[in-house]
Order: sequence, then C-alpha cells, then structure tokens
Amino acid sequence: MKYIYITGRGRSGSTVIDAMLGNSKSIESVGELVSGMGRINAMCSCGKMMKDCNYWIEIRNDFESKFSKNWDEFSRDTVKSGHIKYFLSTLFSNSTFYKVLAKDTQLFTKILLQGVGKKALLDSSKNPNRALFLAKFYSDSKIIHLVKHPDGVAASKYKFIGRGKGYKFLRRTYLNPKLAPLYMTVEAISWMVGNSMIGLIKWIKPDKVMIVKYEDFGSRPEFIFKKLSRFLDIDLTEIQNAVTNGHPLTFGHTIGGNGVRNEETFVFNTTKGKKRPMPAFYKLLIRIFCWPLMLLYGYKII
Repeated sequence: MKYIYITGRGRSGSTVIDAMLGNSKSIESVGELVSGMGRINAMCSCGKMMKDCNYWIEIRNDFESKFSKNWDEFSRDTVKSGHIKYFLSTLFSNSTFYKVLAKDTQLFTKILLQGVGKKALLDSSKNPNRALFLAKFYSDSKIIHLVKHPDGVAASKYKFIGRGKGYKFLRRTYLNPKLAPLYMTVEAISWMVGNSMIGLIKWIKPDKVMIVKYEDFGSRPEFIFKKLSRFLDIDLTEIQNAVTNGHPLTFGHTIGGNGVRNEETFVFNTTKGKKRPMPAFYKLLIRIFCWPLMLLYGYKII
C-alpha cells in the first residue's frame, strides 16, 4: 500500500498541499500523522476530538484487533521515527526496530486504506528523519520534498514572534521577543540545513524523492501536477482542474497542521492573504545563509 510523505520546513504550505491532494479519489490525506496520532485529545479537522471522531475510532479499533501491538505503543514508535536526533542512526542503521516499525506501518496503512477504499495514504508530518525512515525501510513509499522561498517561511515565523507566540525550534517554544534576531538567524540556518538533509535522502534514494516548489502550484500548475502524477503514479487531473478553475476543495479527517484545516472548504491560492513584512536585515541574513540552495531551487537572490 502506497505511503506518500510530505517533508520540508515548517510554514511551507504542507497543510494546504496535503488537503489539496487528499481531494483525489485515490489519496487519503491524514495531516501530520507522526505527531498527531498519539494526541487523542487534539482536534480532528471534522471538528471533534480525535478520541471522539468515528473515523479515527474505527481505524484504531481495527488496528488493535488485528495486531498484538497497541495503538499507544505504535504511536510512540512512530514519533521516534520522526525525531531529528535519530537522523544519523537511521541513516547508517539497519536495526530491527526500523524493520519492525516498517511492517507495523504497512499494516496500519493497509487497514486505513481498506477502510476508505483508496490506494495511497498521505502524511504531511514534514520530519526529515521520518522521510529517511520511509525511503530506506518502506518499499512502497514516495517522498515529496516541499520547498518554499525562505523569505516566506521566515516571514511567517517572524509574524508569530511579533504576536507574542514565540519561536518554535526542535519541539520547544521560546518566548523572549528580544531574541528575535537570534531566532531569525536560527531559522535561516535551519532552512538551509533541513533542506540539505532532505537533499541527502534524495541523493541516497533518488527514485523515492521529488522536489516540489510550493510556488509552482500557483505559477505553473499544469507542469507540477503532471510531474506529481508521474512520480506518484496517480492521476491528479481532477485536482489540477479544481485548482486552476478556483473550485472549492474539502478537508478530510486530518490531524495536526495549521488552523486552515478547520474550515469546511478552501480555494487554493498561493498568493492569498496579506504580505508579511519583514525587516531588510532579516532578508539579508537569509541570503547570507541560504543562497546556495536558493540558487539550486531557482529562487532569485536579489
């Protein structure tokens, strides 16, 4: 059973791309599965807590009835597979843990897809280590490396700092606004390092990973949808037509991600919303640290 995984930096548009592709008759999008499946008190996009959502209740019950490992244990192992501190061990190891987890994940994927009658599961957890795990140990996996201009990613983080919501880094939130220059420097370096790590995965498993620029969905949708269709071996013509014609799309039972998933419908638009202003100094920082990959991905430096 095919497992599609979106990886990349946070604030790169993964929630919307996940939901958009989930409108395919062949793809079941579930949001940020890695971090979300163990948080039963978190909200599903249907408006109910995960523990009260019939969709997730049935999947969990079916999983536990067909497998000796309980849901909580599987969730903990899944979270571990996404933690960045295990990247090197995942890269060089062929341990039993990863092989067993791959079999567990295949069973979970099979149960979920049989229940909804689709051929591919889509997980947008973004973690590079999870992408590496799937590329190495899950035979029928495809990794979408979602890239967004670092100015857009950093501006989104800067907005949250300005609103007093702090800066999130390595699963922690730092709330001191006076450290904004440090946070933005870390963000620029993280964009470079994180995307480089995913580039390493593509170098190791070139047939498993495809780079997709978020901006291409708006500027040249026909090109990017055809490219994705070939890579995933799934016809995305219907989604392409909906996007190019401005038709409303719906959310399924997704977990994690940003607040847009709580809307009943959405119209995909890469230019929607207000431009987020960011001081020129931070844009300079971004170019100092990120210029090699900006050039590689086709982004202008000036």
